[in-house]
Amino acid sequence: QTSTIFHWCFTLPLMLVVPVLLIGWYSCLAHRSVGIVMVSAADRSIVIFFRRLLFILLVMWAPAGITIWVLTDRDLTFWGGLWSHIQGIVSATIYVTKADIWKEFMPCACALQWQTSHEARAQGNRPRLD
Repeated sequence: QTSTIFHWCFTLPLMLVVPVLLIGWYSCLAHRSVGIVMVSAADRSIVIFFRRLLFILLVMWAPAGITIWVLTDRDLTFWGGLWSHIQGIVSATIYVTKADIWKEFMPCACALQWQTSHEARAQGNRPRLD
């Protein structure tokens, strides 16, 4: 009983409600400030950043919250938890689409691929067992 009250009064608002409200508020502030003054590339990128963040939070956590805490079907709880746990992959995929992040990501990915293939060739194309 006590843990349920604590969950609904403290944990859930801290994990779900506060982040959505804060990101929504910052998104609105960024949108309003860009609408008043002439739009620069930096202003536009800030608005896009907060919109993406709000989109990810709503798309990934609203269905998960409904299936985990509102609906009581055990199968739906599993799928809601699974959906919320792929949020990291979705966030990384969406943010890699930004040109500046992609520009920094590709040399790292290419270096890692080159290093892995170089190590494989050095060992006679045998997989490492350690």
